[in-house]
Amino acid sequence: MNDSLRLDENLIEFFKNKDILYKTLPAIKVGRLAVHDNYLRKGLGTIMLMLSYTVAKSICDKKCGCRFIVLDAKRNKDPEKDPIHFYKKLNFKILKERTKGTTLMYFDIKLNEKFI
Repeated sequence: MNDSLRLDENLIEFFKNKDILYKTLPAIKVGRLAVHDNYLRKGLGTIMLMLSYTVAKSICDKKCGCRFIVLDAKRNKDPEKDPIHFYKKLNFKILKERTKGTTLMYFDIKLNEKFI
């Protein structure tokens, strides 16, 4: 779905140095993404995000201006099932850290020409 990313202080400074003076930039949001517990660590989540990246890159390159893929990582009390580490491994960055509920994360399509 369409979304936007409200830039934090670090990102505002990063883009300001590139003469991009906006406080928000367009993004594509990945809705709920989950793998059943029986299929964890079998590569299915990575495949789903690779597909999301491929579609987002195609849209951004040919159809509309867009910079980021964003998602809300639903936190899990069980560290083995908390998705934050999975998304970090795939170069997603945390915009706002939360330990309960969801944590907003983003992936910069322009800085990462390859997903993995």
